[in-house]
Amino acid sequence: MKLRYTSVLLITAMIIAVITGCSAQSDRPAGETDAPVIEDMGGDETLRENYKDNIPDNLDFEGANVKIHGRGDGDAILELSSEQTGDIIEDAVYERNRMVEERLKVTIEAFTPYGWQNYGTALTQIRSSIQSDDDEFQIIAGYSAPAPVLSTEKLLLNLLSVPYIETEQPWWAQSIVNNLTLKGNLYFLCGDIALTMLASSYSIAINFGIAERYNIDGIYNTVLDGKWTIEKLYELSSLIYEDTNGDGIINEGDVVGLLVGSELQNDADSFMQGSKITMTERDENDLPFLRINAERISALAEKVYRLFYENPGALVNTNIKAYDSFPNDTALFTPSYLYFYYDFYKNMTSDYGILPYPKFDEAQDGYSTRLQDGVSIWAMPVTVQNQECVGATMEAMAAQSYRTVTPAYFEIALKVKYSRDDDSVRMLDLIREGVMFNFEIVYNTQIGSPWNIMRELMVNKSSDFASLWAKREQGVQKSLEKTVTDFD
Repeated sequence: MKLRYTSVLLITAMIIAVITGCSAQSDRPAGETDAPVIEDMGGDETLRENYKDNIPDNLDFEGANVKIHGRGDGDAILELSSEQTGDIIEDAVYERNRMVEERLKVTIEAFTPYGWQNYGTALTQIRSSIQSDDDEFQIIAGYSAPAPVLSTEKLLLNLLSVPYIETEQPWWAQSIVNNLTLKGNLYFLCGDIALTMLASSYSIAINFGIAERYNIDGIYNTVLDGKWTIEKLYELSSLIYEDTNGDGIINEGDVVGLLVGSELQNDADSFMQGSKITMTERDENDLPFLRINAERISALAEKVYRLFYENPGALVNTNIKAYDSFPNDTALFTPSYLYFYYDFYKNMTSDYGILPYPKFDEAQDGYSTRLQDGVSIWAMPVTVQNQECVGATMEAMAAQSYRTVTPAYFEIALKVKYSRDDDSVRMLDLIREGVMFNFEIVYNTQIGSPWNIMRELMVNKSSDFASLWAKREQGVQKSLEKTVTDFD
């Protein structure tokens, strides 16, 4: 135990060293910190890594087991790493779990046998466990697309009633708290506890080498001034086309302003969140009902269609893996979720930047971020017997992720020094802060998939939202009414 505790301290110190690495060489005036600051509840500025939670220091759950039913793919390792692998991110997650175990005297166990393709089997297993009342799993960290059905089946706890869970804390995504609390019940949370929330966040990658060649500068200022819009993305991307292979046709191998490849569906979907589209509102019983702004969605479809298919600098080809092509200096811009930066851009020779998804127009209030459907949302079965233990564990994991795992991910995976208040960090903060959850996004599958409307249009090279919605509306309405009845 002594050796293990020493190991925890040493590796924790290493993570903190990563986070605060360059402060000693700072050129800032004495007394000015390089670390980002946040406002605590009392208004004092507090270093992120020192931000405290409200879990009592004297809790002792006497080795109680907290078993997490997670996802059995590579992303699950990022969130629930149960061993040290030598990978700095996975080891940071591992140490987070060990620190929580030491603090609360619990044992955290990860159960991750089923990936995306077999997650139906996972749901069957979870249902069977809960219906048998055996308290086999204490936390569920499931895929955001299929997992919500568990709440309509009344198999999950209301997290607002679980001890020690404080949903207003900065490690929880506030959009999921605000938009998924129905009649005083909240069944899912997401935030820093789910490293997939960062990895699944959509963004626009920019190649600064190409930008410099075409005298395009000041893009970060454009973002910070609120002028990074779909129209601005079109304006800049339309300037660039180099017929590298000399065949006179814009195709693979050419240098383009905008590259959209095999992730076309996700890339198109992301403009819905980027434009802060909503498709439901709440009635007098605090339950959702269908209400869309057809004029705004139609206008968005026309904007995206123009950007993709009427843009002299755009290449849309689903046979191209943009995340493989972009590092070879083939495009000024490409949509991407952050996961790809770590795996595919780490050996890129040109400088690149990370931008939020563009706004609908300059009048829109702030930027908004789509999460790819692989993000994990966290819940607790109704069978949990020791809610104090499980609530404290989940809150402590989220808080510790906020303090050490998220900054380590920015530093290592995205090549951004989180300890420096530079423009790249500000872009990442905008992306993280803009994460958008709402009812129709999380329950999309259960209510007839209305949120897939933009992908359906762009895959079919159409901007005719009205015609497509006329075919889909009745089915969506019927599915939504059934889901609401299940909730009520």
